[in-house]
Amino acid sequence: MVILGSGLLVGAGDSGGTPIPTDPYSTPTDPYFSDVVLLMHLNGADGSTVFADVKGNTINTYGNSRISTNNSKWGGSSLYLDGINSALSINRAAIDLRSSVNPLWTIECWMYPIIQTGRKTIFTNYNINGNGQSNSLLLSTTQIGTDGITFGYTLPTGRWLHWASTKSSSGLITLYLDGAFIQSTTANPTNSSPNNYLGGCPGDNNIGNEYFNGYINDFRITLNNRYPVPFTPPSTQFSNQ
Repeated sequence: MVILGSGLLVGAGDSGGTPIPTDPYSTPTDPYFSDVVLLMHLNGADGSTVFADVKGNTINTYGNSRISTNNSKWGGSSLYLDGINSALSINRAAIDLRSSVNPLWTIECWMYPIIQTGRKTIFTNYNINGNGQSNSLLLSTTQIGTDGITFGYTLPTGRWLHWASTKSSSGLITLYLDGAFIQSTTANPTNSSPNNYLGGCPGDNNIGNEYFNGYINDFRITLNNRYPVPFTPPSTQFSNQ
């Protein structure tokens, strides 16, 4: 069974016969696009293990990470993570989210979580050899913050939702679900492994078995605080410009 979210908005011609755009990422223009450092639409052929980033970063894969056409918010396909051993990684040299390097950021995506028990990793740079994870970024299905400072929340399952975490220059890390404010805490990530991880933290001695199970579309990292206040989630796929 194929489960589809909102359809692609490809534009509409006016009475003067303006051509309908064929590129679903062409409009509207993103005012923060120059600050975007990672943008993966996570579309493709069913079973594909190729994950393209609009910004050209190399994406490494772990386990059974793959594109699936069984479920999608946009584009008829999405990233499927099986909750067992699947994750993606991006080198810290490309995206360094330590406060001393990039004090402002927004990490967001559309996700369809499948019911799981306990904490599961959404995004982290926690994987450091020798128990050195103190003050590393940890964004999970039950906690948001760093290794030492987090707040808890309940993540809905069984439906598509917009998930976004932001960080201000003062160190305030905030979570929004479908644009609604959930909670915030002051926590400055000062430590980091050589890689950032999406969906799991392979090999970590503390959270190495906490893999996310579900589907993800349009994963984006922006080095700016897009959402300082509650907002209406995007109604189309993230722009490529």
